[in-house]
Amino acid sequence: MLTNPFVFGKTVNESDFCNRKTDISFLHNQFDTNSNTILISPRRWGKSSLVEEAAKRYAKKNVRFIFLDLFKCRTPEEFYEAYVQACLKATNSKLEEAFQFATQWLKSLVPNLSFQPDQQSEFNIKFNLTKTVKESEILNLPQLLAEKKGLRIIVCLDEFQNIQHFPYPIEFQRKLRGYWQKHGGVHYCLYGSKRHLMVQLFESSDLPFYKFGAVHYLKKIELQEWIPFVENKFKKSGKTISPTQITILCEAMELHSYYVQQAFQILWYISGNKIKISDVQAALQQLAQQNELQFQKTVEGLTTYQLNYLKAICAEVKNVSSKESIKQYALGTTATVQRSIQALLQKDVIDTMGKEVMLVDPAFKWWFKQNFIEAT
Repeated sequence: MLTNPFVFGKTVNESDFCNRKTDISFLHNQFDTNSNTILISPRRWGKSSLVEEAAKRYAKKNVRFIFLDLFKCRTPEEFYEAYVQACLKATNSKLEEAFQFATQWLKSLVPNLSFQPDQQSEFNIKFNLTKTVKESEILNLPQLLAEKKGLRIIVCLDEFQNIQHFPYPIEFQRKLRGYWQKHGGVHYCLYGSKRHLMVQLFESSDLPFYKFGAVHYLKKIELQEWIPFVENKFKKSGKTISPTQITILCEAMELHSYYVQQAFQILWYISGNKIKISDVQAALQQLAQQNELQFQKTVEGLTTYQLNYLKAICAEVKNVSSKESIKQYALGTTATVQRSIQALLQKDVIDTMGKEVMLVDPAFKWWFKQNFIEAT
C-alpha cells in the first residue's frame, strides 16, 4: 500500500523538505561566522523544520546542536531545568559521561541533578532548582561545554517569545543577554511562532535583546518551487497532477507551508491516478472542514467590531480606517478600529508587515470568506 507522500504538523526533512536553499545557506554562513541569528516569520511557515534541516546538513566536525522548545516553559525555573537537560543530553552520549562532567564542573548543580536511564533517549535528567544553585552555572553551561569538550556549540531555541510571559520578563531577558553575549564558543539561533512578539523582542531598542543577532525574515516558498516538488511527489506514487491544479491549491493557501502540505495530503487521499479540478475543490472543502471547530472557536471569541474588521480585510479594503469604510462595515470609530487591531494581534488572528494587515491563517481566511462574505 502506498504511503501518502505529504507531511504536515511536524518538522520535515530530506525528501519531505521543499527548497529553502537560500535560507539554509544563510544559516550555514551564520554558523560559520558564529554570529547569533534571529528567525522571524508568521507561525507554521516552517522555521523549526528549516533550522533542523540546516543543522543536519551542516557537516562540520566538533559541532554540537542543542535544541530546546520553550513552548512548555512558563517560569525561569522551568526554563533552567529544560536548559540543563538539553545541554547535557546533546553533548554527552551516555549517562555516565554526563554525570562525570556534571560532577567535575557543575559544583552547585550536582546535589540537585538526578540521572535516570531512559530507553528512548538513553538517559533522563531531573533537576530541582534551589537557592544554592548558581544561575551563572546554568546560563554559562553551553560556553563551559564548548571550552571543556573542545566543541563549537549551536543553541537553537524554539518558541523563544515565551520568555515574555515569564514573571519579571525584562529582568530575565537582561540576565540572559548579560551572560550569552560573552560566549565566544556558542552561537545562539532564536526563533518562534508569534511574529509580532519576536519583532518586539529583537527590534525594540528599549528591550535587552535589541541587536543581539542578525534578524532574518523568513519568506514563503515560491510557487515555482512548489510545482516541481508536488509534481514529483504525485509522480512517484503513480498519480498525475498539472501545474495549474498545483497553482490553484498553493494560491488558495497563500503558499503557506503547513497548509500547502495539508491540502496536497488531502488531495492525494481523495483522488484517483489523474487529478481533476473537482478533486482540487473537494480538497479545499475538506481542509476547511477538518479545521472548522478551531475556526468557529476563533470567531466566537471575537467582538462584533473585530468580526466586521476581518470582513473588511477579507474584502481587501485598502483604507479600513477611512470614514467610508468605518460606516460601510460598522467598525465603530477610528479609535475602535485601533483597539480591534490590537486585540486581533494579541489573539494572533492578524499580523502586520509595514502598513499591510493580513490574516495569519490562510485556511481560516478561506473558510471565513466562504461563511461570512461569499455566503451573504
